[in-house]
Amino acid sequence: MIRTTLSSMHSPLALYMETKEIDNRKTASL
Repeated sequence: MIRTTLSSMHSPLALYMETKEIDNRKTASL
């Protein structure tokens, strides 16, 4: 839900949230 909203915004905040989410996944996989 949130991801769809951020994707439609295409704002720097959306990109930041995407990167943050990816970083969290990397940390979790470690």
